Formats: sequence, C-alpha cells, structure tokens
Amino acid sequence: MRPLVVTLFLIFLLSCKEDHFECLESDEEEIVCLINPVISPQFPAGIKAMTEFIGKNIQHPAGCAEGKVFVQFVVEKDGSLTDLKVVKGIGAGCDEEALRVMKLVPKFLPGKQGDVRVRVQMVVPINFILH
Repeated sequence: MRPLVVTLFLIFLLSCKEDHFECLESDEEEIVCLINPVISPQFPAGIKAMTEFIGKNIQHPAGCAEGKVFVQFVVEKDGSLTDLKVVKGIGAGCDEEALRVMKLVPKFLPGKQGDVRVRVQMVVPINFILH
C-alpha cells in the first residue's frame, strides 16, 4: 500500500477579486486574460479520472514532507500541455515528481472562446499526504 494519498483539484487562477479568468493567446501568440470564458479545457474523462491517473502514476520521493505543489501549465489549441512549471512547491523531490507526472497527463479537451480553440493557462494543486 502506498504511503501517499494524492488528491487533486483542478482550479483556475483567480483574478484580483472573486471572478475566474482564463488566459488565452492573441494574434501575436501571447497569452491574454479574459473574464468568464465560454468553455474551459477539461481532462477527457473529468477531474475524478485525472485524480486517479495522477494517483496511479505518482511516487512519493524519500524525504518528501506533506504539502501542496502547484503546477502551472498552458493547454494548447490541440489539448497538449506546455510550459509546465512549479509556481509553489515544497521541495525534497516533490516538485520534480509533480512535474514528472503532469508531463504524462494525456491531452485535454481544449478551451474555446466561441467556436475558436484557444490556449488557456491553468494551475493544478497536487497534495502530498503521508500515512
């Protein structure tokens, strides 16, 4: 039995207040933010399936304490994940492990603004819990 239980909650970055926003590309391929997007990117089988995928693939690094690692990434127009980076970590190998597993995640269903597929920046917190 694994000494680690991983929980995952997919969240969007929060704007300065309580409104959600998504970041997407403009004509110049830069990322811009829009309030209340029409369709958010999604893991193909939903959040629960993503949680299960990460739980099956993650390994608890020796010396890793409990805590959350926040991984930021961009969901591209084709659903692939790019620009993965840890925006808040706990060290001791947990940050690297969270990135390794997120690189294994299959393509998302891409975000859309109207009928146009767009790039969307997202953040996923991964909890490391010892038992």
